[in-house]
Amino acid sequence: MATFIFDFDGTLADTFPLVADVTYGLTGGPRLDAEQIKSLERLPMLDAVRGLGVPRWKIPLLILLTRRRLTARISAEVPPYPGVVETVRQLHKAGHRLFILSSNYTRNVHVFLETHHVSNCFERVYHCSVFYKFLGMRWIMRRNRVEAANCYYVGNEAGDMRAAARAGIRGIAVTWSGQDTASLQATHPFKIVDEPHDLLEVSGVT
Repeated sequence: MATFIFDFDGTLADTFPLVADVTYGLTGGPRLDAEQIKSLERLPMLDAVRGLGVPRWKIPLLILLTRRRLTARISAEVPPYPGVVETVRQLHKAGHRLFILSSNYTRNVHVFLETHHVSNCFERVYHCSVFYKFLGMRWIMRRNRVEAANCYYVGNEAGDMRAAARAGIRGIAVTWSGQDTASLQATHPFKIVDEPHDLLEVSGVT
């Protein structure tokens, strides 16, 4: 059986609209309309936050404060991407090992998983800096005795795919959050998938 390590924001959960709303409350900046928010969501997270009008030097602190404030609202305001929950359940039922590695707070991830009744599908949720995901992947493999040859990292950003390559595992790039396909292709991932159920083909689930 395979091991799948999932990114969270932009891969399992559509968190950016809420991130944007919390950011407005913290900065008092001008609000963007839904179409502008959707355009920013297609960018890597750090670039998207800058697109909200946040100066680069404020981003680390702002991200810290934003994630703290997500906890109370994530249950009601953050949906999974269509098809994600069903695919996760099928992968788990087929016997594959599932983990989450995210720069978001683990408590936020757990609230989301519990809300959508998929907590039992994942062995564990790990937190890691967005800049050191490759180290997080290596740690998961060592800690859980996972063979790199049979391990996949599922993420939505080019940086995720570069981190997977650096960790020595296969990167699967997903496009359902609207990320630029050409940017993902440039990282030479193992596979690019457009729908969650495409992961079932990778794993051999029919």
